[in-house]
Amino acid sequence: MYNISELSNDEIKYICERMNFKDVRYYLQMHPKEFNKIKPGFTVKKMTVDETLSFLIKYANKPFIQFVIQSAVKQWLSEIKDYRDSLEHDGFTAGEALLKTLPDCVFCDKIELYFKLTKQEYTDDYIKLIIDALSLVKKTSDAVLKEHHIEIQKAEIERLNADIQTIRKQLTKEKEHAEALKLAFDDVNKQLKNNQGLLSDTTNKLHIAESTISSLQHEFESYQSLERYVGSEVSQPLISNYQYTSIGQIQYDYNEQRWIYRLANITEDGLIVPFIADETIPHYFSNRDRLYWRNGPTADHAIGIWNWNARPRDTDPDKDYVETDFCNSIQLTQVVQLSDCKSLDDVVSLLKSGISIQFDCTKLLFVYKVDSILNGLLCSSTDFKCTNDKNFLKSTVYTLPQYRIKLSDVIELAGIKIYKYVSFGIPLSIFQVCDPYEAVKSLIISRFTNTNLREYGLSKKEVQHCRNYLMDVPTQTIIQELTLAYNCSNKTAQEYINGFISLADKYLSASDIDTAIISRAIQGNAELLDLCKQQLTDEWKVENEKQLDEAETKLNDILSSIESKQSEINQLKVDRDKLSAEMKQLQATLSQREQLASDVETKISMQIEKAKQNAADFISKMAFVSTPSSSVVNGTQSSTKLSVFNSHIDCVEDGDIDDIETFEDELSENLTRAGYDDDQSIEISQAISFGIFEKCPLAISENAKLIAQCLAAVLNGGTVSEVFVPIQGINIEELSTAINDNISKTSTTVCLIHGIFDSYSINLFNALSNIMQNWDDIIILLSFEGIPSKMLMPGVWNHAIFIDGDSGFEKNGVEPLHSFTIHDCFDFHKRDIDAKKYKEAKRTIKLFMKILSHTQIGMYSRYLSLYNISLNDSDLILLQLIAVARSIGDTEHLKELFHENGTENGEKLLDYIGKE
Repeated sequence: MYNISELSNDEIKYICERMNFKDVRYYLQMHPKEFNKIKPGFTVKKMTVDETLSFLIKYANKPFIQFVIQSAVKQWLSEIKDYRDSLEHDGFTAGEALLKTLPDCVFCDKIELYFKLTKQEYTDDYIKLIIDALSLVKKTSDAVLKEHHIEIQKAEIERLNADIQTIRKQLTKEKEHAEALKLAFDDVNKQLKNNQGLLSDTTNKLHIAESTISSLQHEFESYQSLERYVGSEVSQPLISNYQYTSIGQIQYDYNEQRWIYRLANITEDGLIVPFIADETIPHYFSNRDRLYWRNGPTADHAIGIWNWNARPRDTDPDKDYVETDFCNSIQLTQVVQLSDCKSLDDVVSLLKSGISIQFDCTKLLFVYKVDSILNGLLCSSTDFKCTNDKNFLKSTVYTLPQYRIKLSDVIELAGIKIYKYVSFGIPLSIFQVCDPYEAVKSLIISRFTNTNLREYGLSKKEVQHCRNYLMDVPTQTIIQELTLAYNCSNKTAQEYINGFISLADKYLSASDIDTAIISRAIQGNAELLDLCKQQLTDEWKVENEKQLDEAETKLNDILSSIESKQSEINQLKVDRDKLSAEMKQLQATLSQREQLASDVETKISMQIEKAKQNAADFISKMAFVSTPSSSVVNGTQSSTKLSVFNSHIDCVEDGDIDDIETFEDELSENLTRAGYDDDQSIEISQAISFGIFEKCPLAISENAKLIAQCLAAVLNGGTVSEVFVPIQGINIEELSTAINDNISKTSTTVCLIHGIFDSYSINLFNALSNIMQNWDDIIILLSFEGIPSKMLMPGVWNHAIFIDGDSGFEKNGVEPLHSFTIHDCFDFHKRDIDAKKYKEAKRTIKLFMKILSHTQIGMYSRYLSLYNISLNDSDLILLQLIAVARSIGDTEHLKELFHENGTENGEKLLDYIGKE
């Protein structure tokens, strides 16, 4: 078959316009990896017909697209051949079969393309003769068709006249039918009025249903009250500008100097991990077992929390300089196990009676043990008052949150049992420390002062006076106090108060002396008792006869409504129980996963700290201080001074660039022209685009200048500024001055730096990475040709993007590079990152925390989310992981992680690089 890449643009457009776009989109959906390499971040389902056609025409030179075009052409040619063969089988000659086939085939408007694709050996005159013959046949066929159409039109006119007569008859019938419909409409109106009556009945039923909803609303409010309590208990987030947060104990040495002896560390997630110093290495940096005291508690053996940093000393980098700051925003929870308690009531009773226990923490969890589970109540040290060396729970404490924890969640530090998390989750419930009516009684009695009692006196009318006093109590203020104390609604607080008043009224009425005498007299005479009862009954019936009838009617209505709604309520209860069971199951599953994640992250954090220490030891051994140069020389090369060269290549002008997608496409095309295969061109283009977005250096292993020229051609017409760093080293001021002196005022500067890694010192690289954050129109590329990537220090990959310039390079291209005009509205740094995709990508990258830093995890996650690609399909990020692992000498561990997480391409790539 003819090579598609040798067809003209018009011929490719002709073929693409006649393809089945539904089949094309299905083909693209079945090969998402190849499609994303060409159009990263796009979805095939959302492509319109015009977008699909433009996509086919624009990328027809890609092998991935050429395959689908060739498949369509192959199918068309096969169908044409089959039809010609069938005509020849019916007795037509080959020429006749060809003339009968071509007018109705897909190539009827471009006959020469058919012969070009089939590669049949025909002269141009023969092909022209075929085209003229087909044109003559078409004209003759058009004349015959015209006469035929005239005859058809005449027959059609006669048929339409007959249809008109038929329609007129139907119109008469429709009028008669309309009259009948009018009568039917009147009947419908009558039925509508009846339905309105039914609607009224339904409305009444709806009101009953609303009362049912009101009862459910009460239950919902109880859950809301629990939620409000939880919201006030959760600790503030751990926000710190320090490297470490540790729990320490104050101790004095023989010189009476205060020291903070490190007991445990607090992770970012709030987990408390006991600290044990490694005695095989010096007690500096993360292995410090005691810290300098600067502020905080001063009492001997006092326990507190301090944030602290450990930086290398200027005079001796192997030793550290420590800064500490007392942290009062985090509160530890002391766990007090009460061995004599078997229930929460026992715990409350013991706390009210007083306990002789020293409180070492602000938050206190008093628990009793059931198997390996601890149930208890969370208190604050301010909830207690101390009397005679005993702590008593204050009477103003009405409720406490109930928690249930595992015995394994309790750790011991300096003889104190501590809950191993900084904050608690959702409480099981809110436990009432005292009865609500007791609380109401306490609040009301607190208003009875001696002055008030003397005002009323203790006379025979004492009961009446007390009743009047209770009625005069300002209940609204009590309602507000109860609402705050029990975290309940005003309605619930009012019910508590009314209930207490009712109990007090009954008690006071029963104690009335006169009433008691009359009651004994009546009860002692049975006939008098019956007579009183009968008299009261008759009088009450006469007075309330009308109300009794109305109440009986209402009762019957209510009973019928209850029966009709009982089934609905039962179904609602079943649904509620089902949802509650599902919610509990989900909460249990979530709790297990959170615990598993917590355990995994704890182990990973410990491994990271160990890896960081090993890396720091390696850097300290390899680093040295370079003697800075005294001058900058432009245009000349020297072995001891900085050199800068500006080189320019001629390019072919090729349009404008106004968005990221076009920039990446055109840069990829330039890389293809330079000699890279299609896949690697796209990979390098996306890596460069992402590095510019992140404002981080691009570290290139091979062909660095060629890649820089491809980038410069797209951005500034083909000018590359090359900086050569001498092996003796320079300072950052010299390098920054050299770069700033060569900044273009009209376009983006592409700067390629050689030799920055020759001294095996990371100081210059770190300084350059920081300065880059202030440059908007300078792109830094770092060449480390001749230096194995595994020889670079691990800190390089915290900021740099690794580009394998040797992979995918086939040959030096002969086609000139293309240049473009960059619009003013174009901005590399305005790119939106989908939060959901970023979280998914970060969840995948965090599986490699044992070898990656948090900076690397964030940067790689942003790349995967921007280009909507998985880790297994991204060769660029896989190469970053391999480069990091090789620099720290831990490729075997990386291979295990690849295998555990199903990253097959990572295993293959690591094996391939290991063979080189």
